[in-house]
Amino acid sequence: MRAPRDESPTGSDASGADAVSAVGKNLQAFKIAVNAHDRENPTHSLAYGIVLSHYDMERLGFDEGEELWPGCHIYGDDRPAGGFHVLCDTEEPRVERAQVTDAISREREVVLS
Repeated sequence: MRAPRDESPTGSDASGADAVSAVGKNLQAFKIAVNAHDRENPTHSLAYGIVLSHYDMERLGFDEGEELWPGCHIYGDDRPAGGFHVLCDTEEPRVERAQVTDAISREREVVLS
């Protein structure tokens, strides 16, 4: 005998089906936008990525640079949540670069006894 499913107020199960549905809807929107971009901009190569806010990437469970489908990856930046941007060969994703600092120290003499 199976255990009864927990039901949310909306009637969908609490097992993550809502999250899967949200990801599926977003993937569909990304694909539609990429296809529209490629169709409307025939003078340059195909779109290669989608940029989302870091918040939306985390909420939807995507990893930085994850491949959505062959040739299309997802990137995060500091844009407001709720929208996305299609990347093509005329631009690069805005990647936050870590500031590199050189550390200088004095040499010490180590005495072993």
